[in-house]
Amino acid sequence: MLNNITFGKYYDTKSRLHDMHIVIKIICLFVILIFTYIYRNYQSLLFILIFNILSMFMSNVPIKYYLKSIWIMKMLILFIVIINLIFGGEIIVNVLQILIVVISSSIFMYTSRYKDIIYGLEIVFYPLKIFKINPKKIAFILSLTLRFIPDIFVLARQILKAQASRGIDYYNGNFKDKVFALKCMLIPLVIGSFRKASHFAITLELKSYNENSITREKKKLKFYDLYYLSLNVVVAILLFIKEVQL
Repeated sequence: MLNNITFGKYYDTKSRLHDMHIVIKIICLFVILIFTYIYRNYQSLLFILIFNILSMFMSNVPIKYYLKSIWIMKMLILFIVIINLIFGGEIIVNVLQILIVVISSSIFMYTSRYKDIIYGLEIVFYPLKIFKINPKKIAFILSLTLRFIPDIFVLARQILKAQASRGIDYYNGNFKDKVFALKCMLIPLVIGSFRKASHFAITLELKSYNENSITREKKKLKFYDLYYLSLNVVVAILLFIKEVQL
C-alpha cells in the first residue's frame, strides 16, 4: 500500500508534451475534464480515453507510472461500481470518466515542471484581475496543492511502516480493527501535514517570498502547441455535437 507513489511528480525526459507551452497544456486539460463530465455516452468517453492513451505514449513516461496512478484509485472505482449496482447507475460511463481524469491529470503532472505550472496558472487566471483578485496568489495556492500531493503519500507510507512496526495490522482483522487502524494512520497524517505546511510557510517568510519571487522561463508558442490545442478542441466539439444529436 502506498509503495512507490509517483503521482504528482515531474518525470524528467524529452518529449513533445514536455516541450509544449504550459498554458496550452492547462487549457487542454480543462477542455478534457469539462467535456468528460458533459458526455454521458460511453462511446464518446471511450474515444477520449483512446486519445489520452495515445498522449501517454507521446509523453515518453513509462506506462507503469500511469498504471500506478490508476491503481491508487482502485478503491474509488470499486466504490462507484458498487453504488451503481445498488442504485442502477451507468457503471461503464462513470468508470471511464474516472480513468480519463486520472490519466489526463497524470500526463499533465508528469510532463510539467512546478514553476511552469505556477506561470501557466497565472496566465489562465489573469482575467480575475477584473475582480481585484491577484492571479499570482491563486496560482501559487493551487500549485502548492499539487506540490503536496506526493508528499502526503510519502508521509502516509512512513506512518504505515511506523504503525506496522508497533503491531497495528492494516490488512487483516474485522471491520472494527480496520477502522481503529485507519484512525491510527489518519490522525498523525493530518498532524504531520499541518506541521509540514507550517514549516514550509516559515521557510517562505525567511526567504522573504512574494508573488514576484519565482523566476520563470517564458516559452514562445510553437506550431505544435497550436496544433495540439486545435486537435483537442475540434475533437471535443465533434463529440459534443454527436452527444447532442443522440
